Amino acid sequence: MDESVNDETVEANATPAQSTADTAATTTAGPRDLSINELEKLDDLFPVARDFNLHLHPARTRHHHILDIARAALGQGANVTAEGFLDQVGDSFGLLRYPELNFLPVPEDDPKTNSICARGVDLLAPLGHGQRGLIVAPPRVGKTILLKEIAKAIRVNHPEIVLILLLVDERPEEVTDLEREIDCEIYHSNFDENVIRHVQVAELVLERAKRLVEMKKDVVILLDSLTRLSRGYNNLQPSKGRIMSGGVEAKALTKPKKFFGSARNVEEGGSLTILATALTETGSRMDELIFEEFKGTGNMELHLDRALQEKRLYPAIHPLLSATRREDLLYHPDEWERVQQLRKAMAALPPIEAMEKLIDNLHATKTNAELLLSGLK
Repeated sequence: MDESVNDETVEANATPAQSTADTAATTTAGPRDLSINELEKLDDLFPVARDFNLHLHPARTRHHHILDIARAALGQGANVTAEGFLDQVGDSFGLLRYPELNFLPVPEDDPKTNSICARGVDLLAPLGHGQRGLIVAPPRVGKTILLKEIAKAIRVNHPEIVLILLLVDERPEEVTDLEREIDCEIYHSNFDENVIRHVQVAELVLERAKRLVEMKKDVVILLDSLTRLSRGYNNLQPSKGRIMSGGVEAKALTKPKKFFGSARNVEEGGSLTILATALTETGSRMDELIFEEFKGTGNMELHLDRALQEKRLYPAIHPLLSATRREDLLYHPDEWERVQQLRKAMAALPPIEAMEKLIDNLHATKTNAELLLSGLK
């Protein structure tokens, strides 16, 4: 009799605890479900991002903000849904189009995984970690487009790299186009802004890149352009120093050289790679002097030629003037022998004819390995 009473007492004492646990389990809020279509309609995405403890980087586009929120929601166990028309792109992947947005194209429409521009750079002047590279170009030969293609190739082939695009004294429409097409951090100052703003943005970007390298990150800065940045530093110099030809102060290029010279591969750390454009043939003695000062400071130079551009050849890379120092370290030994054979064959031809043949072979092959094995045809 006593044992039965004790059993009933223990069972009665356990029941409220179990019911409390059940109540707590039912009242605990699960992860919030998310609809991509609803996100597209919102004017402000930051409150939604805060719900998932996500910080949205202001340099990224709205499209990439939505993708960041969706990834964060999936990581927390939420259900993410989307409605639209599935557009199959080849045999690789499909894209979801929204009728409400008039089937607006997205950056994923053109991933550029087989860009002949990037492949041409790999064959003529390869780029490695910690390099200082110059894209030397006259006006209107496609240097900004080439920079964009290189950025896309880096994003596709090396997504772990922190890619920063720095636009100094740039046209606003170019900034908007690059923001829409490239998934990376973009910092800019337009040509109608104060010179102090140009210099301020560049110095802040450099300091951010240095801190990332100290955290063992691989960072790439694509700068357009080094010439305009140097002009900005020159305009800030007091008019008391010695003036060189072209109106350049003797000490004006010290800080731009420090910026460009920051690129390096750090032992037991990350790397900082800087690829900058330099203007030539502008009719300005100052621009020529700036280029002469930076000529030889980099370990990679990519020359764009106006004669090739006038023949409507793209990329308009001069095959003989473009080169990388110690490029044999960037190739496999077997690959290096093939690259040398390719360049010897191109050197025997006039530059325009050599580049025409290289572009035709790039279009005819899917990879550089296939091109090197078959040779120029």
